[in-house]
Amino acid sequence: MAQQREKTQAVLVVGAGVAGIRAAIELADMGVPVYLVDKSSMVGGKVLQLDRQFPTDDCGFCKLLPAVPGEGVSGFCLRRGLFYPNVKVLFDSQVTALEGKPGAFVATVVTGAQFVDPEKCITCGRCVPACPVEVKDEFNQGLSVRKAVYVRHGLGIPRLYTIDAVACTRCGECVRICPTAAICLEAGPTTQRLQVGAVVAAFGFREFDPSSLSQFGYGRFANVVTSTELERLTSEGGPTQGAVRRPSDGKVPRSVAFLQCIGSRDAEHDYCSSACCMFAIKEAAHLKAAGIQSQIFYMDVRAFGKGYHRVYQRAQQELGVEFTRCRVSAVEEHPASKNLVVVYEAEDGSFQRREFELVVLSVGLGPAEQSAQLASALGAKVNRHGFVSYPGFSAVTTGRAGVFACGALTAPRDIPESVAQGLAAAAQAALVVKPGRHARGKAEQVLSPAEHRGSEPRIGIFLCGCKGEIGDVLDLQALANAARNLPGVAHVAVVDLLCFQSTLAEVKKDIRAHGLNRVLFGACSPHLYEDRFVQMLAEAGVDRRMLEVVPLREQVGWIHADRGMALEKARFLLHAAAMRLHSAVAAPRGALRVTPRALVIGGGVTGMIAALDVAAQGFAVDLVEKSGELGGNALLFDRTLEGLDVADFVRTTIEKVRANPRITAHLRSEVTRVDGFVGNFRTTVRRASGAKRQLEHGAVVVTTGAVEYQPREYLYGRNRRVLTQTQLEQRLAKGKIDPARLKSVVMILCVGSRDERRPYCSRICCAQAIRNALALKTANPELAVYVLNRDIMTYGFSEEYYTKAREAGVIFLRYDLAEKPVVRQRNGKLEVLVLDKIIDEMLLLTPDLVVLSTGVVAAKNGRLSKVLRVPLDEDGFFAEVNSKFRPLDFARAGVFVAGLAHSPRSLRESVTHAHALAARVTALLARGELSWQGVYAHPDEELCTGCRICESACEFDAIRINRVRENGRYKERAEVIQAMCTGCGCCVAACPSGAMGQQGRTREQLMAVIGAALA
Repeated sequence: MAQQREKTQAVLVVGAGVAGIRAAIELADMGVPVYLVDKSSMVGGKVLQLDRQFPTDDCGFCKLLPAVPGEGVSGFCLRRGLFYPNVKVLFDSQVTALEGKPGAFVATVVTGAQFVDPEKCITCGRCVPACPVEVKDEFNQGLSVRKAVYVRHGLGIPRLYTIDAVACTRCGECVRICPTAAICLEAGPTTQRLQVGAVVAAFGFREFDPSSLSQFGYGRFANVVTSTELERLTSEGGPTQGAVRRPSDGKVPRSVAFLQCIGSRDAEHDYCSSACCMFAIKEAAHLKAAGIQSQIFYMDVRAFGKGYHRVYQRAQQELGVEFTRCRVSAVEEHPASKNLVVVYEAEDGSFQRREFELVVLSVGLGPAEQSAQLASALGAKVNRHGFVSYPGFSAVTTGRAGVFACGALTAPRDIPESVAQGLAAAAQAALVVKPGRHARGKAEQVLSPAEHRGSEPRIGIFLCGCKGEIGDVLDLQALANAARNLPGVAHVAVVDLLCFQSTLAEVKKDIRAHGLNRVLFGACSPHLYEDRFVQMLAEAGVDRRMLEVVPLREQVGWIHADRGMALEKARFLLHAAAMRLHSAVAAPRGALRVTPRALVIGGGVTGMIAALDVAAQGFAVDLVEKSGELGGNALLFDRTLEGLDVADFVRTTIEKVRANPRITAHLRSEVTRVDGFVGNFRTTVRRASGAKRQLEHGAVVVTTGAVEYQPREYLYGRNRRVLTQTQLEQRLAKGKIDPARLKSVVMILCVGSRDERRPYCSRICCAQAIRNALALKTANPELAVYVLNRDIMTYGFSEEYYTKAREAGVIFLRYDLAEKPVVRQRNGKLEVLVLDKIIDEMLLLTPDLVVLSTGVVAAKNGRLSKVLRVPLDEDGFFAEVNSKFRPLDFARAGVFVAGLAHSPRSLRESVTHAHALAARVTALLARGELSWQGVYAHPDEELCTGCRICESACEFDAIRINRVRENGRYKERAEVIQAMCTGCGCCVAACPSGAMGQQGRTREQLMAVIGAALA
């Protein structure tokens, strides 16, 4: 008898912000049951307040999700409200205790009083105007008011009404007006104990409250606002519908000042909040586009993320945003005009005053509310700032085994890093609970009409009255009578509440009784209840593609007062939807087996950690490294800024890789050819000897690293006392340099970074310089160490070491790109000339050593980019498909990138990327097969001319051109790989001969809808 497979344990994810959602998605894709607990009543967290975070009009949330070939966007789409069947969401809930051990935890979860039953609420909104209580709306930062019964965010998913237990007076008006008896004011909290195998903590952050800093006027002057308040003012869904207006008089300000580092980088908060600089630059750019002048007052511009420095340059050079390096001492108000005067100390030591009509405080990020309490309940330790601390090189581990932390819970960080950490935490949690490695979770039941009830259309139309929200405006019986005459309609029914499970059960009976194979619902927005509808259809044996939902409530009932016009419009909408269903053809279902093996290109730390994690999930891994040893760039370093032993970590990791039977290392080898597609790649690997080997695998991971910039400036290579930071670190570790014999050392930062040729920050150089400066000063406190810099990029908790360096006597001097230091040699001595901006004089330094902080340069990735058919960015690093929400994915499905191949980053950040890669790869390989049955492209071979336009238009590399022999002649024809096609339709629009069409979304359907409109 075959041994029964161990049951997969669930993972508890605490926090439904960006990091928590990403962890839940990936765990669900790996076949792991998930409990997603959040203290609010919607998913999304703080990002929901950032409408203008993205460069497009899209809310950006769909970019959070991995594209699943053949199925469009994967399950957890926040806009449509489609949730994975193995994810259970517990809103208004908190974890109060965690007992047990990894693999056998018991979590106590307390859910607040559910005054509004989500199963009965139809989101009609009648309760809101009936409520007499008004309080400040915290979602809009108190700039508007809301009722005691409210929806936290108009676009929130799911759209749940909730009651503020503190503000509610229990008057009962909402209870009396609710048409479905969904409100119960006597409800109380409930407690449940969940059995889980691991925990992922992702309960976010809070913004600093600047009220305590009276010198900046927040809370005293009406026109001083925080950065998040400005974000809500610029949002079209905000209190002013996107028009920036001064709180004092409602006027549009003509000038705005941004004050940086409010609640960060001070004596009490000795850390950098990491995201504030780019937040201010983004907002200032938006204001400039609206004709509002902006000026940013800052200490260091920390634009260290991928592509961030270019955004900074564009704001400064093209948009005209003014940047002033200074320390702001106070903000004053003119009593009459309510304008504000910013008082600041300029670089030359003089005090300046400048008047603005609005002042924005870029507030720092602190630990989340009740962070210490929640961390204590989970058994995680916090640092002195209140963030969850993480020991070692993995930034998602905590002090308790089986409990992982991610996102801004562990340190202030931006969206891409939070997404990567969510993925990394998911991968580590999956290793604890030992998921079913070749099962994706609950499979969707798919039956086409042809398979179930024949090919003749039999349409069922169900019209919902929605407790008067639709029925009071529309004559539903007249609409039903008209619908019965439409082609293919076999059954029409009017129901009261279609969203109720009891009603859907009756609909399911009608589908079976009348042999329906197509269903049309006239109800409310499909974004609200489509998941329920799809589940019911699956149980009834109807293809989900044979469902049409006409939003009669939002498009008719709520906007038309004239019953005649409402009926006419409803008839048209139903007619068009019915004709589209009538001409629909079920796309045939297909599936391809996924090869349960991964290929990792690059044997550095990122590649090795990713390989170990994937192998730990039970999958074989081929690790290809072009050199003769594993370890990559990490072999050059001794310790991190925090003091972690890099050499020992790399040595241990190499030993684990060599000892793992599932990992095959191919040293002195290169990838020369990659064929196939997601789940079914065939790769040719060539050894240095010339021998070739073909590998088959389901996923490709690119971790080829980067190289150190080799300087030509500052006498490097011409004077042996001019070193790089890496050379200094190595010689200090080996005892080849004795700091006691040195009198003066000059370090020059941004060598080969943030210049005309490489307009990006290399991210690690400042930390490396400070680490070496501290090592020198510790060994010889009398040694003079000068650090010549443009901005110090010690983001996050690295700021502490910047403070320690200044306290130790390290001297920091700033220079501009136009006035670089001059290094020269005279009479056998080194001389460094640099302008001291404080005294406005040239300084002549005579150091024993000049140490250059050299930048990170992309490896020679051009050939591999062509082999993999994935793009590079303008700096030569690999370009991901979306920098915010899919930072590790290429548009070509099944190929991923991480580490220094993606962009400059620290060793700890590369390890996080490696764990995140393992999550993406495991989620793909665990599927077992790639199926498609929805909308995908399909060419007509008779019309195709082989022009290749569709091939170039396809972003997902799903089209290839084949040579076929017809009538003795070779011709080229397009072929679509359905497993890779996402149904975007770009190829259909681009095809000049009309040969490309779409299964599941045909021209016949389009013409039928047009015909209905014309009729």
